[in-house]
Amino acid sequence: MQAGAVAIRPRTEDAQLAKGEESTKQRARPYDLTTAGADYPPWSGAPRRTLVICTQQRSGSTLLGEAITFAGGLGCPLEYFHVGFRPYFEDRCGTGNWRSYAAAVQRIRTDPSGTYSVKLFWRDLIDLVCDLATGRFDGLSQKTPPLADMARYRQIHETITEIFPSPVFVFLFRRDAIAQAVSQSVAGQTNHWRQRAGAPSKGQAHYNFHEIVQRLAEVQNQNLHWRNYFHANALRPYEVAYEDLAGSYETALRGLFHWLERPDAVVVPPRLEKQADASSEALARAFLEEFRKRAGEKRSDN
Repeated sequence: MQAGAVAIRPRTEDAQLAKGEESTKQRARPYDLTTAGADYPPWSGAPRRTLVICTQQRSGSTLLGEAITFAGGLGCPLEYFHVGFRPYFEDRCGTGNWRSYAAAVQRIRTDPSGTYSVKLFWRDLIDLVCDLATGRFDGLSQKTPPLADMARYRQIHETITEIFPSPVFVFLFRRDAIAQAVSQSVAGQTNHWRQRAGAPSKGQAHYNFHEIVQRLAEVQNQNLHWRNYFHANALRPYEVAYEDLAGSYETALRGLFHWLERPDAVVVPPRLEKQADASSEALARAFLEEFRKRAGEKRSDN
C-alpha cells in the first residue's frame, strides 16, 4: 500500500468516541505525570530549548516520554495539545485561549535546565496551527496539506516556533505499520493505552479489516507528512524506531541522550509493560491474510 496515494480521512466516530472515553478516564483518574506533583518550579521567560517529539499513537511515545522525564534535566514530554490530555491541563491552568494555554503549560513544564518538552501527533499539530493562526490555515482541520506543497509545511513550522522556542526535533516512528495499526485498533476498542506491571490486562478486541485498513492509511500518511515537514524546513531530527526502543532500550536511549548533549543522563528501567501479545499478533496475521486474498482477487478480476 503506497502512503502517498492515500489521503488522511477524518477521525471516525469510533475513534472520536475512544478518545472521548480516554479523556474522561484521564480526567477522573489522571496519569501521574499530568498532576501538579510532576510540575517544575515556575519558569519565567522563554525556555532555552524545546524538545519536540514528533510521533503518532502506538509508536512507544509513553515509553520514550517516561524515559526522558525520569532521566532528569530533559523536561516532561506529554501530549499537552492532544484531546486526551488538553482538557485536564486547561482545567488546571484556567486559560481561555491557545496562546495563554501554551504559555501556562510552558511555565509549569519547563524544567530547571530550561528545557521544555512536548509530544506532538500530526493531527494535533494541524489543530494547533489552525487555532494559533486563525484564517491562515482555513480548511487544514478537514484536509491535510497537499503532499507536494512544501510552502505549507514551512508556514506550519513558522507558526509553531512561536510557542516552541529554540526547537530540536525527535522523530519517533514504528517500522511495522501493520502492527501499529492493529495496536491502534485494539487500544481504541479496549480504551487501554498503557500497561503497568501488575495492572489488569486489556480486554478482548474484535477483528475489523476495514478499521485496520483505515488506521494503516493514517499511520502511513502521518509518517509521510512528518518526513515532508522535516524536508521542507531543512530539519534533521534524531530518529528513534519503536522496535529499537523496545528491543534495545538502554542502547536506544543512550544514543538519544548523547545527541541531546546529556550523555550522563540516567537510564531508568521502564515501568510500562509491552501490550502486544498473541491476540494482537493473531489480528495482524488475519489482516495480512485477508489483504493478500483481496489483492489476489482484484488482480484476477483485471
